[in-house]
Amino acid sequence: MDLSDPAQKITPTISERAISRPHLSTATHLQFFPSSRVLLSSGADFSLTVLPADLPEPSSNVTTSTRLTPARTLRAHTRPITSTAMIGPGRNVLSVSLDGSLKLWDIPSTTVLASIPSQFTQPILSATLASVSTNPQSLIEGTTVYCGLEDGSIQLFDLRAQNGVVQTPAVRHHGGAAALAHHTFHHFLAVGSSKGLVSIFDTRSMGTTVTSFSRGEGGAGIEDLAFLGGNEAKLVVATSDGLPYVADVLPDGPGVASELVGSDCDPVRSVRVRETVTGAQDIWSAGDDAVVRRWRF
Repeated sequence: MDLSDPAQKITPTISERAISRPHLSTATHLQFFPSSRVLLSSGADFSLTVLPADLPEPSSNVTTSTRLTPARTLRAHTRPITSTAMIGPGRNVLSVSLDGSLKLWDIPSTTVLASIPSQFTQPILSATLASVSTNPQSLIEGTTVYCGLEDGSIQLFDLRAQNGVVQTPAVRHHGGAAALAHHTFHHFLAVGSSKGLVSIFDTRSMGTTVTSFSRGEGGAGIEDLAFLGGNEAKLVVATSDGLPYVADVLPDGPGVASELVGSDCDPVRSVRVRETVTGAQDIWSAGDDAVVRRWRF
């Protein structure tokens, strides 16, 4: 069975599983540490947790369940956490929140190394790494982070200076900057708004918009963005109307390159792009219908 066909669904046989309920309410973000053996989760309960990701040993029972206990719990935010990012091997992580702060954490000690407020302490809706230090002795030095704010503006944080160093003009009538994606090769920053507008900035001159587009009048809110690999700038767009698509940005854009069909109009909350060993690119999505889908592009 080909997983790239979104119309086909697989119900695997699972004899071992590990479950956890590390948050008191909605889990807002989930990602693996670089080792792929540990998970970082964040929640609307203002906390982050570190969870073991190893499955239990195989058993002869039909189904066995193991309840996972968080190895670390990190608390300092005062409103729901909206996004997280790893720095280096994962000793340090970043989190942003509706409380208007970006926090840098030391995972072993669960302490906050730095807390940087956004302009006017606006809620931060999204974040993506702009650059990562190549110095293993100082992962913080040279690491910068783009954050999307509630008024539609983007703020660039320098972890070493512990402040916001660049800010784009606010685009208030286009809603909050709900999703961000960074394309290193083209120096592009894609910004998706809660009112359906996608704007592309050149990170070398953030005051100028390269292009912007939306699909239809009063477009559905943008939930997530991800650039495909390669020199052609193609952007995967997840939307609240459950109709994700791939947009051409360069050289033929802006325009819709492909529709990602298969969902039932439930909001698509997350998209990720992964390159396969054969050089193809897989697009993964997850949404409110509780189905994970894959397309091969």
